[in-house]
Amino acid sequence: MKDPKIQSLAIVLAAMLLVSIPSLSYCQKSVKGFPGIPIYPGVETLLEYSGATDEDGHPWVWYEFTSKKLKDEWDQGVIDLMAKIINFYKVELKKLGWEYIGEGIGNHHWTKGKEGIAIGSVADYWIAYIRMSSEDAQANVTKLTDKEFVKAFVDCARAAQKVYEKYGMKTGDDYGRKISEMASKSPEKYESFEKNLKDEIRKTVKDVLKPLKISVRRFKELRPEYEELLQQYFGEHQNEYIANQLGFMALDEL
Repeated sequence: MKDPKIQSLAIVLAAMLLVSIPSLSYCQKSVKGFPGIPIYPGVETLLEYSGATDEDGHPWVWYEFTSKKLKDEWDQGVIDLMAKIINFYKVELKKLGWEYIGEGIGNHHWTKGKEGIAIGSVADYWIAYIRMSSEDAQANVTKLTDKEFVKAFVDCARAAQKVYEKYGMKTGDDYGRKISEMASKSPEKYESFEKNLKDEIRKTVKDVLKPLKISVRRFKELRPEYEELLQQYFGEHQNEYIANQLGFMALDEL
């Protein structure tokens, strides 16, 4: 028969061992609204949850560092700390069946079946967790060739130009007159017109980009890499630029 004191000691030691294993202790508390997704150790203060979405309508939550150690690490080297946090999630989410697919629009993305999740930082000492479809997650990390990007940019400008022309605007002067007309009626008319116009243009651009499986925000993020090629295109196709000047201008304001 085993000694009861030895049995009790064994139980205590086993409990201490379980507490000391990071991956087990981390998973005891999930990100609110993200079942099974562990909160990063030391990040426990929920800043926003109910009804919060990003600009694409994806629900998200923000957590703030509560650990002084983490805040000090951030101050000493935010890039190194974020790399450490993302590496933690690469390990932990892989255990849960999530596949890491890459970085885009400032966040790192994972997919699992039809689900997607993005993790990144939106401010000092904050971590954001964003829920989306796997399709949207893929669209946020898509890369394009030089030829694909330039063609897509021109196609988007042409499509945006058609939206302006639908409302009787073809040139910058036309746009100026239209805005003055709306503003003269009332501030509310002007604001409503501007918002509806921008929303329609964004939707149109999104539809153009859909076959390329790239999001509008990712497309905007990639643009600086292709700026030299775009300037070269404009120099060689001035008539194209003039004919769609409002459309090209709209892409600067997406």
